[in-house]
Amino acid sequence: MSRRNPTKILILGAGFGGIYAFFELHKRYHNDPSVSIRLISDTDYFLFTPLLHEVATGGVSQENVAFTIYSMVPCCLDFVKARVESVDTVARTVRTSVGEFEYDYLVYALGAGTNFFGLSATAQKRALALKTLADARAIKTRLVSLFKEGLMPHVVVVGGGPTGVEIVAEAHEYLEQLIKTFRILKAPHPLTLIHGGDRLLQHFSPELGIEARRVLKKRGVDIIGNDTVVDIEKDAVVLASGRRRIANVVIWAAGVKAYPVPFSPSAPVDAKGRLLITEALYLKNNPRVFVVGDAAALHDIPMTAQAAVAMGRAAGDNIARDIERAPMRAFVYRHKGDMFSLGQWFAGAEIGGWHFFGHFAWWLWRTVYLSKVIGFRNKIKVMIDWTLNIFLPRDMGV
Repeated sequence: MSRRNPTKILILGAGFGGIYAFFELHKRYHNDPSVSIRLISDTDYFLFTPLLHEVATGGVSQENVAFTIYSMVPCCLDFVKARVESVDTVARTVRTSVGEFEYDYLVYALGAGTNFFGLSATAQKRALALKTLADARAIKTRLVSLFKEGLMPHVVVVGGGPTGVEIVAEAHEYLEQLIKTFRILKAPHPLTLIHGGDRLLQHFSPELGIEARRVLKKRGVDIIGNDTVVDIEKDAVVLASGRRRIANVVIWAAGVKAYPVPFSPSAPVDAKGRLLITEALYLKNNPRVFVVGDAAALHDIPMTAQAAVAMGRAAGDNIARDIERAPMRAFVYRHKGDMFSLGQWFAGAEIGGWHFFGHFAWWLWRTVYLSKVIGFRNKIKVMIDWTLNIFLPRDMGV
């Protein structure tokens, strides 16, 4: 291709899948006029979502988990801040809130949103999700505001997976600090974790789920299993069993589902709304449209940041291979393990068949997550936040 008519690569979404696809392609075609790479996202920053639960509870500053796109790739960046409205795979165009863009290759990485499992619109509005920076700020604001109003938060966390377990553990520590800060005497802070399964952390080994339950119970968390939330009232949650729990803060961490796919013609999706793709990560019968991250359905690959990173890199590699007339590679996902935190000094990890729980797992969790933060400057800033939390109160700014 000439400078006037380069191969156009369009990446939709600046989450883990999209940003790592961009990194892979930028590495291949840096300053190459025959290929143009454009990134489109409705936010101009990359969000390190695994630490959102700490932003929501004052453990990490929001500035240290949201990294501006412009600073991440200061050279040859073609970035458009816009909302994606539709994708025409016949005309090879994407319509956005700021106009239409053509593509030769497309990477669809718009991710997933919160799954409320049929909860009414009114109930959904009363729940606080934890998917975006705004969500984390809303949780923190709500907790601090209740104390300022002289009210005790009755917190209910819905979902017994890693996100639910992490946020309930961090909420416990944050409430302990807020009680001291506002000098509230005799102030038990009702904290409930509700999940639909018979044990916490269903995708981890049973031992880790049992240990997590033991630690949370010891901290006073009321754990309700084998039950689901069917309604959220102004001051309570209603369970499928008919039970009610008083709640003025409801944090929803019960799962995710892919966003509705704006494809024309429509593309096949699975029961979770994810696009069905080939082993090489492109849409069936359309080798110019690649799908990565939470929007992609391939075998039993989990909807996690770890999987999205691997898929983003692989999609970028396959696009480069196709441009260079080399055969594409089938994507093989190699799971590196799972981790979860339980606040200061406690965590669980499952790596290569080995299970770790306690202080060492906490150190391992922090080491691994710190290594995944993009940019040396950002790693230092997060490390400083964590160090200060050992000696100083958490941030209450809202």
